[in-house]
Amino acid sequence: MKKNLYILAGCISVFLCYACSKSTVTPYPEPLVNAISLFYQENQNEKVIAEIDKLNSRQSTDEIKRMASLFRAAALCESEKTDSASVLFRSIQPIPDNDRFMFWYNSISGLILFRQDNLVNAYEALLNATNSRYKDIRALALNERTLARIAFVLSDQHKGIEWLTLSTQHFEQAGLEKGKAINLKSLGRFYMNNGSYAKALQALKTAERIISRHNDKEETFYIYIGFIDYCLLTNQPKEARYYAYKCLDLSNRIIKNSFYSLAYNNIAEVDMKLNKYDEALEYLNKTLQLPSNYRTATIRQTYAHVKLSDIYLTMNMPQKALQHLLIASQSLPHSGYLELKQQTYYKLSNAYRAVNNSQSAYKALETAKLYQDSTSNSLIKSIKDLYNTNIELTTTTFNLQKSRATEHKQLTIAFITIIFLVITGIITSFLYRQLHKKNNVLISLIQKNIQLAEDERRLRQLQMEDNKRKNTRKVSENNDKNLQLFELLTLWLETDKNFSRKDLTLDTVAKGLNTNREYLSRAISEQDIRFNDLINKYRVEEVIAIFSDPHNRSNKFNLAVIGNIAGFNSNSVFIDAFRKQTGMTPAQFRSNLNKQSDRRKF
Repeated sequence: MKKNLYILAGCISVFLCYACSKSTVTPYPEPLVNAISLFYQENQNEKVIAEIDKLNSRQSTDEIKRMASLFRAAALCESEKTDSASVLFRSIQPIPDNDRFMFWYNSISGLILFRQDNLVNAYEALLNATNSRYKDIRALALNERTLARIAFVLSDQHKGIEWLTLSTQHFEQAGLEKGKAINLKSLGRFYMNNGSYAKALQALKTAERIISRHNDKEETFYIYIGFIDYCLLTNQPKEARYYAYKCLDLSNRIIKNSFYSLAYNNIAEVDMKLNKYDEALEYLNKTLQLPSNYRTATIRQTYAHVKLSDIYLTMNMPQKALQHLLIASQSLPHSGYLELKQQTYYKLSNAYRAVNNSQSAYKALETAKLYQDSTSNSLIKSIKDLYNTNIELTTTTFNLQKSRATEHKQLTIAFITIIFLVITGIITSFLYRQLHKKNNVLISLIQKNIQLAEDERRLRQLQMEDNKRKNTRKVSENNDKNLQLFELLTLWLETDKNFSRKDLTLDTVAKGLNTNREYLSRAISEQDIRFNDLINKYRVEEVIAIFSDPHNRSNKFNLAVIGNIAGFNSNSVFIDAFRKQTGMTPAQFRSNLNKQSDRRKF
């Protein structure tokens, strides 16, 4: 027993020494501390660099010099000087055995990689930072916001809201009110995408109220963008126009091309809703005329080309629409922005159809489908693989210090806990030696069973969470796939006038589209139309086209033959389908058409 007490005293001494040594972290000089603090106060990048410039290089350690370079790179990145930030960051060597430095290194690496649209590597770096033993609550909050933005780019609304909610809690704990407001603005966007408009409006109003206290023009601008989106989604185009011009006014005070481009695009979108196509064309062309010297230029200009195509299609100018869509498809970013890519190729398919290029339309539609079925899935899979290796990340809650005093207190509590566990272990060890061997076996068995039960519980929890995520996306994914299949069906029917084939059944068409009867039936029913009615619609339109073209040789044939050419096997079915669609029999329709033609001759 006496021996055990000596051992206990020795352990306590060792751990107390260890606690004292670890509780003392080498402080950073005041300019670097100020630079870090300013960086997390949002949009203070010039001040961050100014503080870093105050550092005395002779008195700076190697870690301090690298930290200064890290935050200079971070400030450059957030100032839209991403290339300069990347060059500087690559020159900084990591310090693998320094937990504090590696936390900041991975945090800023993730931010820069995200700005470069390198989503997979950004995600990995941010996870590494969040799983670090050293943590700073301000950086955690920004990391989680960036993870939410990655989720947004990947159209994963559920995960985005999860990350943003956690980030908002950490900004609040850190006392960073502006960071919380920016998160609320982003939450508004997520809520709008989910159809939760009341929540979106509340989040935007709260964000506006907070930002107004800080007089931040840039963040006010982005909040107004949120209001524009809300007004458009809730069919309030006039109110949207009010906020669009407030954005333009702010752009004139901020004087940055990235803000001008976003303001122009939003005014154009609002004008399109109000049928002011000339004004919309003017502002979209202004976006294209801006110098491409800002980070989001590719996205903004691609968006402008897509919207220009919408206007030209509305004005029945399909060739001009096609020109803009071809430019947009060639300038799409390599990673992320899946929704924009899919939208671009869907519209490209429609433009090709408008110029009667069915083959190219079909290819464009297939490309749109590939972006959803392969590109998005592979990107999401890469990120999921990373996530699965850090499965505890999203369920772990962080209760971190607001100050160094709090950090010291928590560290002291942690070591007291360790000492208590050591004492408990020694006592337990002493008691074990007094027990019978069978009791040791029994205790070991009980402990293993407890651990197995806990592991099984956690596994069930993870499976439930995974099933929940899958179920939330299932309906949306199915709807998109059904719409794509229906569009493929319409293209197939139009190609070589397949609708006129006499052997058309749900089974034969499904075989032609390389799908099955059940999927095809579901896709058609979602469009509130039956298969036979859809086929008859195309056939009736073909008959009307024959009637309307005096140069068509088939126009000279009797009605039963014309109906047969269009694909009708039965004359009675032909007459019934024609009357259902036009309100007249084929004979009445052709007679009226001939009378109109005779009147025009006179």
